[in-house]
Amino acid sequence: MSKLFLVNSTIDLKNYDDFKQGMQNLVAIEQRENDTFYKNERIYEVPILSDLYSNFGYAEQEISRFIEQNLQNCKQIIEDVVTAKNYCDTINFAFLGINFSNSNLIASLQITNNDRYIWWSNSNLTNFEKFNILIPNSIYPKSFEADFEFLSNETQKAILEKLETLKSRNLESIFTPGFQLLKNVTQDNFRFQLHEFRLSSPVALRIYFSVLKGVVFFGSIENKSNSNQNQDIKSAYEIIKKLIG
Repeated sequence: MSKLFLVNSTIDLKNYDDFKQGMQNLVAIEQRENDTFYKNERIYEVPILSDLYSNFGYAEQEISRFIEQNLQNCKQIIEDVVTAKNYCDTINFAFLGINFSNSNLIASLQITNNDRYIWWSNSNLTNFEKFNILIPNSIYPKSFEADFEFLSNETQKAILEKLETLKSRNLESIFTPGFQLLKNVTQDNFRFQLHEFRLSSPVALRIYFSVLKGVVFFGSIENKSNSNQNQDIKSAYEIIKKLIG
């Protein structure tokens, strides 16, 4: 079961014809039985809706019916990955809309028509995109993404499964200490704490990170078998220090 949320800002267009065509594309989505489409109460504050309700053509009726009947009411305003993840407690969500050009949402979560919906429904997220959804407030260098993508699919999935385990603790942060998968590796001369996330199977890895003011900074992914782990820790610290600035 998946949840899809209409993002009000993406339908707030200046041109009515563009709005009308975009909404017709959403109306034409062949919604799966177990999926739920949501709107929030602020949809009625979108100015162009007054134009919709002042026209009485067939298309307008279909769009109105879609808004009132197909979109379920959601009391919470969910228009970003963080609030969606907290609301759904799952990574099976996406966003409905027309024009996402001013949005920071991951492109693969932007649903504008039936083709996009089918593509997304067929499990289109890469493992790294799932990683970003599980830890939305994260910053990392390009080298970190490259390290992740270099891992085997089996290893990537194992990392995601362990992250889900951490998430299931329902603590303030997915990386709140107190679990054997996490270890503080801060050295005396570090000006902030550095931790490692441990993976033992299918290959032994260490992912180095720091959490500062709710933001997770990732440094690097290293093999446990590396002969000089102390150097790995120092290198990860320097990477994160540059990210922090």
